[in-house]
Amino acid sequence: MPINVGCVQGSILGPKLFNIYCSNIVNSIKDAKIISYADDSYVINLAYDVGELIAKTEECFRQHTAHLQRLGMVVNEGKTELLFSSRSKGQSEISINTGTSIVKSSKCIKALGVQFCADLSWDCHVNYSLNRSRHIIPRIRHLRKWLNTDELLKLVTSQYFSIVFYCYQVWIGCLTSSNWRRINSAHYRALRAVYGDYKCKIKRTKLDKASRRATPSEWANFSTASTVIKLFNSSDTEIGCFLRESVYINDRQPGRGKFIDKSRLKVGRQALPYRIGPIFAKIGFDWVGIASTDDTIRRRLKAQFFRYFDEKGLQLPF
Repeated sequence: MPINVGCVQGSILGPKLFNIYCSNIVNSIKDAKIISYADDSYVINLAYDVGELIAKTEECFRQHTAHLQRLGMVVNEGKTELLFSSRSKGQSEISINTGTSIVKSSKCIKALGVQFCADLSWDCHVNYSLNRSRHIIPRIRHLRKWLNTDELLKLVTSQYFSIVFYCYQVWIGCLTSSNWRRINSAHYRALRAVYGDYKCKIKRTKLDKASRRATPSEWANFSTASTVIKLFNSSDTEIGCFLRESVYINDRQPGRGKFIDKSRLKVGRQALPYRIGPIFAKIGFDWVGIASTDDTIRRRLKAQFFRYFDEKGLQLPF
């Protein structure tokens, strides 16, 4: 039958038109923060009392559902998830009444491919990433019969590291020591498969030089510093303004910035100073107000964080 409304999926204007169509969704809920990406929406509520939090969340759900229905959209309650995070250890989960069903809080939820845990750790995401990538290692070993080393390294970069380090900017800077060991083991497990070192006889430092790949810690320092410098100096977004408010400028070192915690929410490892403060203490050049190109910043950061410089053949993980 003829269709005279809507937009063809896969068209160039499709994403733009959808954003315009749903642009007012961020104003549909009062006293809450809403984050939307395509047809996924995430509502964040804060309260000092559990009863107040449940009431606010139920009201937000009703407002959000009513707004989407006015747009002709349907809320899939079966895919609606609830995450409850609290500093108090007395209550670990809650549930809300949507009017037609009861939604209970989960220990972790998946948002755009990243697993967020209720205890603000990244155990779920590390488990999820490593489980998704584990099946690739035997295939790399099998392909050694037909591919040379350079081709295998490209395969590891595109098919393995892209899964293990997916959305690394969010989580890689605040892992526990046990998760760091697991990420490092996964990193070198792939490199050992490329070189056929199944009994782990080659040292990791030799694998770094042979493969010309940065280690996870080097990549974490580099990527975090590069992203924060760009956001701090050129971004007018909410995170850019928050970064500029959280930096203390010392008169003796005006070009350096020290991150301080101005947030009223104490979240431990997830706090901004904990995540990026030690990284920026290692930077040996003035980065506050820097007006150079991305390529210049990358070269400077490589010299700070990588043991092997780009002139010696270093390649980033992806």
